Amino acid sequence: MCGHVSNKCLRYLQQEECFFECEPNTIHWIVPTNKTYQNVPICALYCDAWFKACKHDRICIVNWLTDVIRGVDGINWCPPDKPCKTYAEIYVNGAGICNRMWDKAYRYETSSNCMMMDFDPDGPTPNDQVDPNIIVG
Repeated sequence: MCGHVSNKCLRYLQQEECFFECEPNTIHWIVPTNKTYQNVPICALYCDAWFKACKHDRICIVNWLTDVIRGVDGINWCPPDKPCKTYAEIYVNGAGICNRMWDKAYRYETSSNCMMMDFDPDGPTPNDQVDPNIIVG
């Protein structure tokens, strides 16, 4: 939408897509009426690293679910009234990315009761330990 995406930033965008599509533990945060996630707790450490990787990349929208113009050709476009800005200008920090990029799907979580979008696939799944009944913030 706003030019080249750095490899570091692209890695996080790909991890988010894999997490969204494949993480079984997010089932606890699905809203039945519209079948979307709401407030999945994402570890602050991960959100902060995501922001650091993308802060110099450019985007034009805050909410990637509602603000983008989706083309019939599968290409997303910036709304005419939304100029390209850096992630740092739009999101300010890691909390901004996790709380705002995908509407209310994710929540920046400072406690240890949080999910990671990236972990060793050969080791234990840390997201199995997240208790959906504990809401910390």
